[in-house]
Amino acid sequence: MMPGELEQPGEIRDRRRIRQICSFRGFRFGTISPTDLDALIEFRRLAYVFFEFKYGAIPIGRGQMLALTELADDVTRAGKEAIVIVAEHDIADPAADIIAAETIVREVYYRGDWFALEGGRGQWTAYQVADLFLRCVMVARDRGGLAETIIRRDLLEQEA
Repeated sequence: MMPGELEQPGEIRDRRRIRQICSFRGFRFGTISPTDLDALIEFRRLAYVFFEFKYGAIPIGRGQMLALTELADDVTRAGKEAIVIVAEHDIADPAADIIAAETIVREVYYRGDWFALEGGRGQWTAYQVADLFLRCVMVARDRGGLAETIIRRDLLEQEA
């Protein structure tokens, strides 16, 4: 095993460190302050998936929403695909683990638009949405098509 490599991918190596808070106190640039990102996946130099996980119906903050949308738009302008997934969980105990793959997707941001994944479409887990998005990216690459057309049709059920 290489130094720094995790024994089990996706598992936390040092639970004490993950619980340590990194304060942004004193980090202000006018009205701008740092935000966090819960997770990201860089996929084969083709796409990025950005995740934000919230407890229950707690909304994503305006500043964080702006940062995530700008990040996704910048990646897209660079010629890669990007999606922001906002998912929620119902784990009230802050000491209990949240299984990110099983969180329920509330909304996604893709190519300039926010889409709610609720109602008649059923519930999608964060894993299912990320998996479908990445599969669409691969299909588009292999067939020379636009990932946007496939993603809007298959995931977001919108016309491209």
